[in-house]
Amino acid sequence: MAEQRQERNEPSWQAVYAHWSNWSADGSLERVWQASIMTIKDELDLTQMNLDGRHAIAKKGGESVSYQTRKRAKTSNILPITDANGYVVASTGIVAGQS
Repeated sequence: MAEQRQERNEPSWQAVYAHWSNWSADGSLERVWQASIMTIKDELDLTQMNLDGRHAIAKKGGESVSYQTRKRAKTSNILPITDANGYVVASTGIVAGQS
């Protein structure tokens, strides 16, 4: 299987994690976020804001995990806030799932 990864030139999870960690620490991700908002600023329609939520089952636990009764599992949530056009303009961090 490792040979297949090399043939398709796929990065390992360690490489992805290392880059993500570096970009988080040096502010690169924040700059990309700000630049993306500036790119679409003329298209934003802030007359209506929508809050959405996504649950992810956290089988191995984590920092922000809580038991959710209806899913019968520990979950984490992320709550993006979108404008009327569906552009994500803000988001919570990862928060613990609640019942």
